[in-house]
Amino acid sequence: MLEDAIERAEKAGNLHEAYEFEMLYVEMLIYMGNPEGALKPKCLNDQKITDARRPIFKAISYIMLGKDDEGKKYWEEFKEIREILHFSNISGEDELNNLANDFDEFKRVVELLKQDTKNTKNVKAA
Repeated sequence: MLEDAIERAEKAGNLHEAYEFEMLYVEMLIYMGNPEGALKPKCLNDQKITDARRPIFKAISYIMLGKDDEGKKYWEEFKEIREILHFSNISGEDELNNLANDFDEFKRVVELLKQDTKNTKNVKAA
């Protein structure tokens, strides 16, 4: 369904809409436990838009794949974009700030997500 929406938006020349649909598709693939697929959409390589989702989705996907060094590289890029956009500290959001400033904590949460997606797949298979 999202793939169809992406294609329709591209054909209509609505490139930003297509980009947003693709980002949603990437997020969906992560939650479905498909980090390999989540790394494939072209929106993750689009440098025309300053978007912190691009490196954070890459970081999550690489950590889920066990490629922590690559994940940390993109997590660092995410931190840089947050600083550029002045999102370094969000008041009242201590947990979010911890994830954005402590790679080990971020990795721990991604590992929990990975386990949750794996458990969900096991339940569906049963």
